[in-house]
Amino acid sequence: MNPLFPGLNEKANRQLRLLWLGCGEQDGLLAGNLRLSEWLNANGVRHTWVQTPGQHSFRVWRRYLAEFAPLLFQAQKPK
Repeated sequence: MNPLFPGLNEKANRQLRLLWLGCGEQDGLLAGNLRLSEWLNANGVRHTWVQTPGQHSFRVWRRYLAEFAPLLFQAQKPK
């Protein structure tokens, strides 16, 4: 169990519509984001992980926004 997210496990998938993480390979935050993605996988939390060349910059954010924003407006799948 992680003390920062004690209730976050596979049960969260019922409430999560989208959990999207992205990070550039030259970003100083890459290692922490990779650990978070691995932790989510280990705890059965569905998410999308995207890693691309680039650093912590507007160029990378703009690319991610173009990929991520349309996902927000997709129709929900029936449960």
